[in-house]
Amino acid sequence: KYHMKKFTTLFILILIVTSSSTVFAQVKFGIKAGGNVCNMKFDVDSDYGEEPETKAKMGFHAGLVMDVQLIENTLSLQPALLYSNKGYSLDFEEMLQDELDDNDSDIDIDDYEGFFRMSYSYVELPINVAYKIKGFQLSAGPYFAIGIGGKLKHDFSFEANGEDFDSDDF
Repeated sequence: KYHMKKFTTLFILILIVTSSSTVFAQVKFGIKAGGNVCNMKFDVDSDYGEEPETKAKMGFHAGLVMDVQLIENTLSLQPALLYSNKGYSLDFEEMLQDELDDNDSDIDIDDYEGFFRMSYSYVELPINVAYKIKGFQLSAGPYFAIGIGGKLKHDFSFEANGEDFDSDDF
């Protein structure tokens, strides 16, 4: 066990010494941008009702990325600093109707139109190890994120028992 620990330490030291002279010449910086599809699932205790039906929301991410080659043209470390937008939307019509049905209400909802959307903003720091071969790249690694904001958008209208309601009423 002791010899394995010594060997591992020696191997890492040799790797650092032999690659340190070339690593700084092989650091590249770039811009990363793309889209994402996000959704949320709720785990609601049955005493408090049913889980709401959610739908996916399109979002995006953009920021700076660094590529540090560990093994020339094959393996690299790719940390990045990204702004990311994620969220979901709710099927508010079904949620309202389920709530009314659960409470044995005689109210019937008709002519529902509109939406209920949540958006969240994050700063993310992914740290990926990328394996590159013949123009393709496979990467994986952890990421750290902190929420920096969010907003709720809703605009809906419906008729319940002959009376009109809209999002301004709530």
